[in-house]
Amino acid sequence: MNNDLLTRLQAAQSDEERSWLATEALLNTLSTSLQAAAWAAAIPHWFNAGILVALLDCPMAEAQTLYAGLQDLPFVEPFEARQGHNIHPATRAAMLDHLWRERRKEYITLSARAAACFDGGGGQSGRLSKPTTC
Repeated sequence: MNNDLLTRLQAAQSDEERSWLATEALLNTLSTSLQAAAWAAAIPHWFNAGILVALLDCPMAEAQTLYAGLQDLPFVEPFEARQGHNIHPATRAAMLDHLWRERRKEYITLSARAAACFDGGGGQSGRLSKPTTC
C-alpha cells in the first residue's frame, strides 16, 4: 500500500469512503478492459458472459475472458440463483455512486444497455431476453 493511499484512508470520514478508496485502488491496478468490465458489471444486480456482451458491446469470446477475470476479483461473488456472479453489494453501491457523480454519461449508457438486455418486465424478472446473450 502506497503512502498516498494510506493517508487518504486515514483521512476518510466514513466506512463508505474507506470502502470506495480501497475499491478505487484495486480497480486502478486492473487492465483497461477488465476495469471496464468491472464498471459494467456493477450496473445489473448480477451478470454472466452474455450480459457482458450486451454491456460492453463485445464478442462472446472476449466477454468470456473478461468474465473469468472478474471472478478472480475479491469483490465478485457467485450469484447461484442465476448461475452467474455479482459485485458485492457494498462495493457495487460505492461504484454506482461514483459512476453517477463522476461519469454520469457512462452510467446512463450502461444502464440503458442493461435494461435492453433484460426482458420486458423493466428488468425486474431477472430473465435475459435471450438465453445466453442479449
